[in-house]
Amino acid sequence: MDIQLETKKGIKKKHIAIAIGVITALFIIWKLLFGYSKATFKTDKNRLSIAKVKQGEFDDYISISGSVAPITTIYMDAYEGGRVVEKKVEEGAMVKKGDIILRLENQNLYERILASENNLALKQNDLRSTRLNFDARQIEGQKSLAQSDYELIQKKRAYNQNKTLFEEELIAKEEYLKAKEGYELAKRNNQIVLKQTEQDNKLRTATMSELSSDLA
Repeated sequence: MDIQLETKKGIKKKHIAIAIGVITALFIIWKLLFGYSKATFKTDKNRLSIAKVKQGEFDDYISISGSVAPITTIYMDAYEGGRVVEKKVEEGAMVKKGDIILRLENQNLYERILASENNLALKQNDLRSTRLNFDARQIEGQKSLAQSDYELIQKKRAYNQNKTLFEEELIAKEEYLKAKEGYELAKRNNQIVLKQTEQDNKLRTATMSELSSDLA
């Protein structure tokens, strides 16, 4: 048959657990609402500075690591390349127009400069030689012109004399014709020498001008 169980009186274990939980929750709530924490920091008194607190801007500086990049990068090309033998300006330095940044060495450029100087010397020698040749030719031309003028004067005088004598029938016609032909030949030779002298002067002027321009 069934047996009636008696109800035990007093505090049970579950009552103790519930009470501890309630107390812990109340303590946590109280700690959050009314509690505060204190922190202690020790430092040297010489590092402390005391001043009156006032309203103002607070600047806080933080040291960080980073890299600096330029806003604009300009690449410069040299008219002539070469090997860098000296760096005049360090990276990041301020420069202005006309400052020398690098000194380059170019053996090919040096060789071209030497060849150019040699060519210049040859052109100078050519100019001097040509000038001397033209001066000598000009002198010879002037001598030839002077001789032609002299012969023309003589032939003309002989022709005029023989013409007068022939008109007076004092000389033979053949002698008169020889004097006339000699005068006409001297006149043509004088014109040829004169034209040749003018051509030589024009050639001298043009050639000297061309050589001078080439030398420049």
